[in-house]
Amino acid sequence: MYAHEIVRVLNRRTSLIGLALTVAMAGCSDTTAPHKPFALSVTVDAPTPTPVFSDTPDGPRITCNIGLTAKATGDGSAQWQDVRTFFYFGTNRSLAADSISNAASDAQSAFGAATIAGGETRHANWYLYAGAPFEANIGFAYKLPDGTTSTASTHVTCGPTPQGAVVPTITQLTTPSTTGELKIGDVITVTYQATGSSGIWETVVQVTGGFAAKQVFGERLATTANHTVQFVVPNTIKPGIPITISALVWNGALVGSSKAVNTQLQFIDRTPPTITLAQTRSDRLAGQYGVGDTLTFGVYAQDDAALAWLVYELGPPANLKDSVAASPGAVNQSWLVNLPVQPGWVGSPTLSLVVRDASGLTSQTVSSAPDSIRVYPIVNRPTTPALSLSSAFTNDMVYDARRDLMYIGVDGSNAILVLSPGTMTLQSSIQLPQASMGMDLSLSGDSLLAAMPLDGTIAVVDLNDRSAQPSKIRLSVLDTTALTPGVPVAPAGLRIASNGKMFVTLTNRTANGDQTVEVDLTTGAQRIRTDARNLSGTPTPWPQFMGRNPDRSRIYVLGLDCKAWYAVSTDQFAPCGVGMFSQYVGMTFDATGEHLTRGTSVYDKDVNLIWDVPPIVHYAADPALSPDGTTVYVGAGGSLTTARLADKTFLSRTPISVTAERLFVAPNGQWLLVFQNTNGARVTRVDLQ
Repeated sequence: MYAHEIVRVLNRRTSLIGLALTVAMAGCSDTTAPHKPFALSVTVDAPTPTPVFSDTPDGPRITCNIGLTAKATGDGSAQWQDVRTFFYFGTNRSLAADSISNAASDAQSAFGAATIAGGETRHANWYLYAGAPFEANIGFAYKLPDGTTSTASTHVTCGPTPQGAVVPTITQLTTPSTTGELKIGDVITVTYQATGSSGIWETVVQVTGGFAAKQVFGERLATTANHTVQFVVPNTIKPGIPITISALVWNGALVGSSKAVNTQLQFIDRTPPTITLAQTRSDRLAGQYGVGDTLTFGVYAQDDAALAWLVYELGPPANLKDSVAASPGAVNQSWLVNLPVQPGWVGSPTLSLVVRDASGLTSQTVSSAPDSIRVYPIVNRPTTPALSLSSAFTNDMVYDARRDLMYIGVDGSNAILVLSPGTMTLQSSIQLPQASMGMDLSLSGDSLLAAMPLDGTIAVVDLNDRSAQPSKIRLSVLDTTALTPGVPVAPAGLRIASNGKMFVTLTNRTANGDQTVEVDLTTGAQRIRTDARNLSGTPTPWPQFMGRNPDRSRIYVLGLDCKAWYAVSTDQFAPCGVGMFSQYVGMTFDATGEHLTRGTSVYDKDVNLIWDVPPIVHYAADPALSPDGTTVYVGAGGSLTTARLADKTFLSRTPISVTAERLFVAPNGQWLLVFQNTNGARVTRVDLQ
């Protein structure tokens, strides 16, 4: 027997017929009459209402609109309570197959009042529907004033009864061909006929075996049925399994029969899957990974039928092979695989990928090119404990090689910190009248010059007597320079060239767009450098955007809006080129000045890109150069990575105790300072030799 879903009550509507009569009867009651017990009956106006047939995605439906009459006799009244309906289907209708309940509010709404009094007659419309002809027993509970409850029930028949029902039959079931090879998307046409002298309720045609599908038709108790249907072969078909076509028919009593055709139609998978995309961080299978990183690769594949597995293999020295299942029935699939990099993988393992489909066919093999995936080791170098510098950000910093001291400005502080890299201790700080920004050593190395924006001067600190009151250089040239009203113009960054000229960048442009002042430290002469106009359209953290090479032959300004440099050989600034150097990490140079770093990249001396260092462990890279220019040190998070510039190959990674945000390599290449600014300024020294 086909299992039908019993569908619930569809709708209810209320009729207020008899309300006026009820009121009139109540007004004429005889108070002296003897007491009569209250009684309530509910009857169906038409015990066999005319059914209405409809089709749903779940199959045919039968609906009956039932007129109900409630009649109360005797004294007193009753309050409507809940309603319980029992459904009966099939040939044996002595036992209920299902039931539903309705709240008291449904009955009260249907009969137009919460109560019914003796002498009243009320009418209601009540809709019932189900997935097959049925009988129903509807019980309306009611409660008397003394709390006693009773039920008034009535019975209704919706559709034909099983008496005399004849079993319907499938008289014809055909398909154009019962043998052959199916392909995805093929159409299988099925024609069938059914007959039943007492009415056909439903027919079903279905496919089983290689795939499952069916179509359901409500026949609305017709005596014959004739259908031609089509089934499209889905990609989920199982290869090598013949399909069976069946037709089933039922009458209103849910008694039926079936007919089947066993075919030799089957799907033979002859097309292997195809990998259409495979990549790691880039658009190909390539990348450099340190031990502890995650090697992530993505694969996209497709098949005519159904994918089954992605199989990947990471060759020697990793020697790893594993697989990932596809989603059931998927013909297109994207995989994203994450592999934690192990210490034993150090070297250049080859990554190979294949995809298998549900038939066991295998795609082409996609492999990484030789040496395109590299795994480099962790190398623990001598590293000092982190030294706390300040709760504020560090500003510009200058290394004094003669004294082996690092002078570190602190944002908003009058003090310049004095760090001894050799002992990793702080000495007595240099006290200035105001907070400083850009700094540089004099050519003799005996003075530290620091820009003080608050009073528009340059402090000159005697490094042979750091406790002495510093002298000042006032930028008098600004007194006769046209300024924009309300826009403060003061020294910010500064660097000193080998010809004794100090170049001071300003916090804002003058009225003519000037942003750089030249001070001749030998003669004291000052002038505006008109060839260094419009270096930035907005206030800029000049100390991080200015730098000079070790022999001071060039002063660089690499900012958001401009890249330019001053050359001592020409005494000119090069024209402003395209900027976009947004990172505030300063610059580093090799000993010859042929290479420099800025932001996350390495450039030649004319700021042509050599290497845009890729992210390491998902952090932006902050590189610095070794004195000989062969090695790039890359800070990323809590690690320091060493790379060879010639072939852009990462060599090793060293854990450190600070978050690397700025690096400084000693002129002799023996050690490196790693500075952190986030969550408090700290520094550690890593010994390189």
